[in-house]
Amino acid sequence: MGDGIDRGISLRRLVNMSQRLYPKWQGMFDEIDQAMLMGKPFAEVLGPWLSVDTYYQLRLAERHGKLAETIHQVGKFLALQAKQRARLRAVMQYPVILLVFLVLVIVMVIHFVLPEVASWGSGAGLAIPPLVTTIGLTCAGALLASAVLLGVRWMTMDPEQRVRFLCTLPVIGRPTKYYWSYYLVANVAVMVENGMSLQEISLLVGQFDQRSMLYLVGQKISGALARGRPLEAVVSHLDYLPRELPSFLNRGLTQRELGEELAAVARLNYQRLSSRSSQLLELTQPLILVMIAAVVVVMYLSILMPIYQSLQVVE
Repeated sequence: MGDGIDRGISLRRLVNMSQRLYPKWQGMFDEIDQAMLMGKPFAEVLGPWLSVDTYYQLRLAERHGKLAETIHQVGKFLALQAKQRARLRAVMQYPVILLVFLVLVIVMVIHFVLPEVASWGSGAGLAIPPLVTTIGLTCAGALLASAVLLGVRWMTMDPEQRVRFLCTLPVIGRPTKYYWSYYLVANVAVMVENGMSLQEISLLVGQFDQRSMLYLVGQKISGALARGRPLEAVVSHLDYLPRELPSFLNRGLTQRELGEELAAVARLNYQRLSSRSSQLLELTQPLILVMIAAVVVVMYLSILMPIYQSLQVVE
């Protein structure tokens, strides 16, 4: 749709083209076409098929005349997601094949090799040391309890708290921060460029769905400012917002200049998101291969240890 808008094609015509390009989704495009024929706004028409945050991103853009640009941004992000999923599938093929063969080898070793090797020199199977059993059961119980506690905590969080939690995780924390920095700052930039003050923005997002990040972040910031906290302190507490944001807001720029600079910050965070995601994908296969190597080492040790013990018995 973004490419079609650049070529001057109307949205309704693009929807009709999509019916032929994607016959699997023809029913959805039929509903969209009928709703647009009745004069409904584009964002409202797409609402049932969008996440609540993407819906408000398009709604704000449509309201302020930035629909084509925002469709491009959303399309680029969805294309990036699809590309990364395809790369992940390609990267995972070789490790998955190795894992399948490794599982088969482990099953054969456990059922055929270890019983035979463990009985050498003693005539009985090798017993697992009590300390190893205790440590294994303790680790398994701790992991299970942690998973249950995290699941319970996750279910009690609102979307803003979940995003803040994800930002603290070691691997996916930084990409999560980059995405929400891009999303939130880009939407604020659209509103600021169209002359809205921070108070007007706060009032507008206060009317949004309470599940949306714009609503939750707006409530958190406005509530903190009402209690007399400086904007810098509020932003520093929100891990998903750029640390440099207060410096842009306090420079005394015109609305248009501020909007342009915020849009540049949003684009920078999108580029960081794309770069960081690519780096993580490149690390996926080596990490899995290291895990496979560790399993192979453990398997060899499980074979060699009974042999070593049997030699001690012979001595």
